[in-house]
Amino acid sequence: MKRILFLLLLMAAAVAAAPAGDLETAGMVSLPLAEFQKLIGLASKARPLPLDHAITRSAWKLSVQSGSAVGRVDFQIEVFGDAPCLIPLLPAGVSVRGISPAEAPLVLKDGRLGVIAKAPGPLAIAIDLALGGAAENGRWVSVPVPPGPALTAVEVNGIPEGRVAEIPGASVGAEGLFHPAAGSSWSLVVNTRDTPAPSLPPVVTAASAESKVVADGSTLTSARLSIRHQEAFDLEMTLPAGSQLISCQLNGRAILPARRADDTIVMRLPESDKAAVVELAFTGTTSAFQPVRGDFQIALPSTPPLVERWDWRLILPAAYEPVAIEGNVELQPGGSRNVIPLAKEITHGGAPSVRVFYEKPETNKPQ
Repeated sequence: MKRILFLLLLMAAAVAAAPAGDLETAGMVSLPLAEFQKLIGLASKARPLPLDHAITRSAWKLSVQSGSAVGRVDFQIEVFGDAPCLIPLLPAGVSVRGISPAEAPLVLKDGRLGVIAKAPGPLAIAIDLALGGAAENGRWVSVPVPPGPALTAVEVNGIPEGRVAEIPGASVGAEGLFHPAAGSSWSLVVNTRDTPAPSLPPVVTAASAESKVVADGSTLTSARLSIRHQEAFDLEMTLPAGSQLISCQLNGRAILPARRADDTIVMRLPESDKAAVVELAFTGTTSAFQPVRGDFQIALPSTPPLVERWDWRLILPAAYEPVAIEGNVELQPGGSRNVIPLAKEITHGGAPSVRVFYEKPETNKPQ
C-alpha cells in the first residue's frame, strides 16, 4: 500500500513539473525517498505574512500644561506572527509616566519608543506620558508624533482662556476631536499669546477748528482732533483743494506727514489705549471780498474715521458781517459781528463746508 501511494505521489509531482505541451510524452521520474520528503516539506510550509503587526486605532487625551501636554494614549494593535516583534509607538521626545499592561517591555530603537509583542492576537497598550515641545514664533509646538493608524483621535483639554490649540492639517470632528491625516506625522500647536479682543474702529471724539478769512480771499485754518483708537493705523486727512500745510503735531510733537497728489496727508498713529491728539494748520484761498456784498465758500479737512462733532469758528474781515449761510453746518449761538460759530454733527468721510453771504455795512447807510 505504501509503495502504491509513493508511486502515485511521484507521478503527480512529475506531471505537475512537466510543461503543459509535453504531458503526452512525459515519462517517469525517479527520486530518492529523502529528496521526495524534502519536496513534500517545502510544499507544505506556510508562506510568511507580509507584516507582523498592525496598529488599528490610537486615542490621545491630552491636557495643556506649562511647557508640555500631559495625558494618555491608548493603542489597539493586532499581532499576526508567532515570533516576538517590536512595535514602534511614540517619538523619543516624550516622558513616559506609566504603561499598561505593566509587563509590556518598552524599548527605544531608531529614535522611536515601542513595545515587544510576544504572541499573536489583539493587544491593548495604554501609556501615560508628557509630550514635550518648544516655544517658537509666539506659540508652543510639541515634538512631532510619527504617522499613526487611520483611526487616530486627539482630545485636547486645559487650554487657557483666550488661547487656541490646533493640529495643522488635521480635521476636527463634531465632538471637537482632532483627526490627523492618515500616514502623516503631526504636532500639537498652542498659541502663547492672548487672543486680542476685537478692536473698535478709530473715532474722532472731538474736533474743533478756527478759520480766518482776509479781504483778498486768503485763509488760515487751525484744527485740533482727538482720536480714540486701539491698534496702530494710518490716519488720512484730505485738505481742501489748493491748501498748503504749514504745521502738524501728534500728541504735542511736531511731525511731517506724508503727502499725496490729491491734497491728502497721511500720518501713522501708534498703538495706544489713550486718545491721540492731532493739531494742524494750513492756508488756502477763496473768493476775494467785494466792496459792497458778496459770498465765499470754505471747507474743513475730511477724514475716513467717524467724527462725532466738529465745532468751527469762522472769522470774517472786521469790515464785513454775515447775512446768511448755507451748507452742511448749523449756526450756533454766541457769535459776534464778524464771527460765525458753526457746528457739524456726525461726519463720516465728508467735510464740513459752508457758503457765507456777507455785506459791508458802511456802504449801505442812507446818505
